[in-house]
Parts: sequence; C-alpha cells; structure tokens
Amino acid sequence: FDVTQKRLVHDLETSRDHPIDEMIYATGNMSYCLCPILAGKMQIGTLGIGSSRKYAYTENDLDFLQEVA
Repeated sequence: FDVTQKRLVHDLETSRDHPIDEMIYATGNMSYCLCPILAGKMQIGTLGIGSSRKYAYTENDLDFLQEVA
C-alpha cells in the first residue's frame, strides 16, 4: 500500500492485504490506524496505533490521528 495515505484496518484476522498487515498481526494486534507524518510534501515517518481488539478504531479516530501526525 501507499504509505503516503492513511490506513484503517478493522480486523486483521480476516483482512491482511499488505505485508505491513502481517507484521502488525504477528505482534498481537487485531486492528490499527496508520498515518503518514509529512513535512511539507516530504514524508518523514508514520504514526500508528494498534489494538488487540477488532474494530477498535473508527474513521473519526483515523482523522484525529492524521491531525496529530
């Protein structure tokens, strides 16, 4: 997936579409939000949160995380 785009995954047990999903699932997370950290037009990192619960995050959480990033 394009790491310059925000990403919300509700259930890693049934939806692991990208290599990063496998790595996050292997750590015991079942859902996560991920946002790029941008400085101007340059990406300087990512900010993510994960949960051991499925459907732990909403679109509103993802929007808030993007604001923080």
